[in-house]
Amino acid sequence: RDWVRLERLLYAHGVYLARGIDFARHAVPNNHLIAEALAMRELAELFAHWPEAASWKSLANTLLREDITKQFYSTGEYCQASHTYHRFALEMLTWWRASEAASRTPDAALLERLDTLTHQSATMLRWWMVDASRGLLPNFGANDGAHFLPLSGALYEDFRPALASVLG
Repeated sequence: RDWVRLERLLYAHGVYLARGIDFARHAVPNNHLIAEALAMRELAELFAHWPEAASWKSLANTLLREDITKQFYSTGEYCQASHTYHRFALEMLTWWRASEAASRTPDAALLERLDTLTHQSATMLRWWMVDASRGLLPNFGANDGAHFLPLSGALYEDFRPALASVLG
């Protein structure tokens, strides 16, 4: 009974995201857009039996190809003036890449684009690192401790786990 209720709530959340995704595309085309598109994609992947699942996944992957990739410059810099939000976006793309690779029908071109984006992004963050032994970057921009995928028990100031997930 609780699982049925949870699925209904998640479905309602997916409908809400799909209806409001244009707001994120135009008003907050940054880590918010990535988070919303990723949530739609994951709901579609987890609940493939939902009628909208295929269209949600397609829309999310289109957003990744067309809108989200505009957030990362060819040198790896991120559109938000914050190392913390840069890492946050990198962590979401790392999750997206792993999820796409594990999907029933992985998109090879999308995986290649994600590999390029994450590698460029992680390389740029590593370039900014001022203290490699502690994984510290300068306190640049918003620094609220945002994490999508904390990969270790390290302090949030430590960027090494996020970078290691991409660069090894």
